[in-house]
Order: sequence, then structure tokens, then C-alpha cells
Amino acid sequence: QHIVFVGQRGSGKSTILNRIKVEFDESKKYLAIYLPEEQPGLYRLFDLWIAIIEELQSKGYDIKKPIVKDYNADLSYLSKDAYLVLHDFLISQNKQLILLIDNIDRVFKNIDEEKSLLRELLLNYKDLVIIGGSTEMSEDFWDYKDPFYQFFKIERLKGLSEKEVHELLTFWSHINGISEIKTVLKNNPGKIEAIRQMTGGNPRTMILFINLLVNHKDAKGFEYLKRIIDKTTPIYQERLQNISPQQRKIVAELSFLWQPSTVENLVPKCLMPSKTISAQLKKLEKARIVESTKAPKSKTRYRLTERLFNLYLIMTQAGS
Repeated sequence: QHIVFVGQRGSGKSTILNRIKVEFDESKKYLAIYLPEEQPGLYRLFDLWIAIIEELQSKGYDIKKPIVKDYNADLSYLSKDAYLVLHDFLISQNKQLILLIDNIDRVFKNIDEEKSLLRELLLNYKDLVIIGGSTEMSEDFWDYKDPFYQFFKIERLKGLSEKEVHELLTFWSHINGISEIKTVLKNNPGKIEAIRQMTGGNPRTMILFINLLVNHKDAKGFEYLKRIIDKTTPIYQERLQNISPQQRKIVAELSFLWQPSTVENLVPKCLMPSKTISAQLKKLEKARIVESTKAPKSKTRYRLTERLFNLYLIMTQAGS
């Protein structure tokens, strides 16, 4: 089945896709092609097939690109032609293609007009399986009008548990020969748990924290926080860039409130109708940027899932 791993930046999507590729590289039945995050040249389905063909050529396979004679031709004609070249090649090799795509939601946005054609090809030909990674649950996955509604199996990558963090840090300590990590685990387990809760168990953010904990033992209080914010800025800036301006406003105001807050709390801060805020909060919750809680006989309250992200916004966006 076609699968998409959904998780925030740093949650391990790229690592998982690379790990899957390694497994398939040892197989005689499958060919694995991995397309990394940045694919600026993919703006139509035809480009996707050409990128795969070029990857196969770089691996030494004898496969020719389709000859495009008419550059004003119908895009679907070009895309079908290119896919049939790939299809014939796979039959000749008696193999199935595993296509691993990072940031698959961006690819879907680029080929928006041809998504129905891609779905048709995937249903009619069983020689291609897509495994993707995405930072968000875009409309391609949850809008029933979209061609890919309920088409992919969605695997959500959650934050690491306390036990998983302990196992991971023990492994890092062993594989990298850093005994200080074992010392912190043994003598200051509370610090590690505090870091896990602040980062939401995000592996990449935790690495930054642990590095500072090991390499800057003398850092105290605000100085330590400043170092953390400096290290996490690229991660959180990209997270903000990947959401709409309306969502950025809601996220910022929610962070300044700090405590779990209702939609009514956000209305005067955001100067938006409550219906608009509610709809955007649901999208942000699907993207795991926001989480909700609801006590009996009370209204739903929202807060940012990752408390360190909340702290970053307060320290960088709230002014002096």
C-alpha cells in the first residue's frame, strides 16, 4: 500500500525513508528510488517520471528518456508517454519500483492539475509503490473531493517517549563514545525528562539540547536559553514558513498567552471571527503544531504542542 509518514521537521521522516531505501537496495525484486526534499524542477507529472528515469540512468540501467517532439502537446499526453517508458522498463527487469519522496505534499501541489492522472496510473499499473514523507496533513489526504482522499495509509510520527529517549541517548553515547551522556542519564534523569517535554520528544531538537548540556556545562539560566534559541531558530523559522499567514498569526498569539486558551481568548488578540480561528486551529492540530484539551463541562482549550517552540516565539516575537 502507498504510505505517507507525517511528522514535524526533525521527527525522523527522512531517516525512515533512507532506512527503507537501504532495505530495498538489498532486494532482487524491487528497485528503490529516493527523491530528497528539494525538487525545484518538479512542476508537473512529466518531470517526476523524468527525475526517476535519470536516477535509474545514474545507477547504470539502460533506460531512455521519451523523445518530446511537440512542446505544446497536452501535458497528460507527455506524462502518460513518460510513464509507459518507465512501465516497459520495469517489465523488462521483472521488478517493482519503490518511489520514496520527501516532502510529498510539495510535489502534489506542483502537479495539482494532474493528480487525477497520477491516481489513475497508480491504480491501473501495479509496478509502482509510493512511500512519502510530509510535515503536514494537506488537503490531498483529508479533503474528500481530492483524488488522493484516503488513498494513502497515513503513519503519524509522534514524539519520543521517556523510555525511547533513554534508549536513544544510551545508543548515541555508545556509538559516538560520549560517556558524558551516560553520566547525565544516570545522575540527572530529571533534566533529560524536562528536555523531552520541552521539545515534544522531537529527536532533532533533542540532539541540540543534549549537545549544549554536554558541551556547555557551565551555561546558566538565560544564557542557556539563548543558546538553545539560537540553535533551534532554523527549525522553527521553517515551521512558520510552511503555514499560512493567518495560521502564523494564530500561532503567535496563542504562544503569547502561554496557558491553554479557548477560541474566545484568541478572537480579540487575532481580530478574526471565531469560526475562522476554529477552522485554522483544526488544521494546525492535524499538523501537530497545536494540541487541544477539554475538561468535562468546559470549552476546548488549545496550546502549542512543543513548549520549546512556544518559548522561542515569546523570546523572539513578543518584543522587549
